[in-house]
Amino acid sequence: MRAVVYLISDGVIPSNIGRGYVVRRLIRRVVRTGRLIGMRGDGHENSEGAFLPSLAETVISLSSEIDPDVESRRKSILGELQREELRFVQTLGRGEKLLDELLDEALGSAGDIGDKPCLSGKDVFLLYDTYGFPIEITAEIASERGVTIDMKGFDIEMENQRKQSQAAHNVIKLSVGNETEIIKSIPDTEFLGYESLFATAVVKGILINGNPVENVSEGTDVEILLDRTPFYAESGGQVGDNGFLYVYGEEGGKQNAVIEIKDVQKSLGNIFVHKGTIKQGSVEVGKKIDAAVDGKLRQGAKAHHTATHLLQSALKSVIGSETSQAGSLVAFDRLRFDFSFHRPLTEKELLEIESLVNQWISDATHLETNVMALQDAKNAGATAMFGEKYGEQV
Repeated sequence: MRAVVYLISDGVIPSNIGRGYVVRRLIRRVVRTGRLIGMRGDGHENSEGAFLPSLAETVISLSSEIDPDVESRRKSILGELQREELRFVQTLGRGEKLLDELLDEALGSAGDIGDKPCLSGKDVFLLYDTYGFPIEITAEIASERGVTIDMKGFDIEMENQRKQSQAAHNVIKLSVGNETEIIKSIPDTEFLGYESLFATAVVKGILINGNPVENVSEGTDVEILLDRTPFYAESGGQVGDNGFLYVYGEEGGKQNAVIEIKDVQKSLGNIFVHKGTIKQGSVEVGKKIDAAVDGKLRQGAKAHHTATHLLQSALKSVIGSETSQAGSLVAFDRLRFDFSFHRPLTEKELLEIESLVNQWISDATHLETNVMALQDAKNAGATAMFGEKYGEQV
């Protein structure tokens, strides 16, 4: 229960994917175990009631001196636990009834695995996918009645579902080959993009389809590795910069090459990978280049980045601190802000949020940038997104 309280306090909301599903599984296991020993409601709205808030109250009280943030989020933690418990209880009865029927059928047959009756992987997946039964609960109930479960069949069903579903997160996948080795041999890229949109750098590596090459010519799609760069690499939901790399002849002579950069990603920590196309000429490892970021596009990303902070602040002002950021997309021409909340927003709330954001924009408040230790930023009121990795200085 302590783990659940701390996870929800850190903004991990029960869901069907990623860390949210870990919380959901923990909660549902506690609910079923508690109900088996007769635990029921403690005066909450449902006639059956919810007992998790009472357990959480104890955890919060014991933790308040160690972690004041947990105490400050007491209301949202208790509300989330109550909603999740009551939601699960609604399907628990139907799911248990179906499971009993399936177990009766399994006991009436010889089973396909070992000497024991077996619940098919398809049935286990049905309970998981339709009724929200974590595999551990199904296995536990089946074991109580002397029935095994077909884990291999369940894994096949899960894999089929994964293939049909769009990936929840975009993972940077660099091509197979010698790419990892060459990137490992290169020092971290020095990022200059907060001070300038232009820099002179040295080409430290060139990759084509994941394979290192010494030089490349016009018309080729490439990945360029530099020792320093003004280009922002995609992170924190903000897209990587666009722009150009220029290669000149000796002593600043005639332009030898132009590389259009359409994306910048990070690899192996802090190596910036500039992805683009050779538009003119050729480039080789060791050459000096001029790197120029498209300032207009960067400005669009900056505006949308700031807008996500305004939107988050407006959300918390209108619907309270229960909401937490779940992700974002900060592009040159648009933004998307993902947040967790237990219900849809009303039309009135949407209008209030929109009005607040527009008011703050029209106020044209002067912004100041301060770099400080992560903990100092939190103490000053900065909001950190759970799961996001931050450096020592933010």
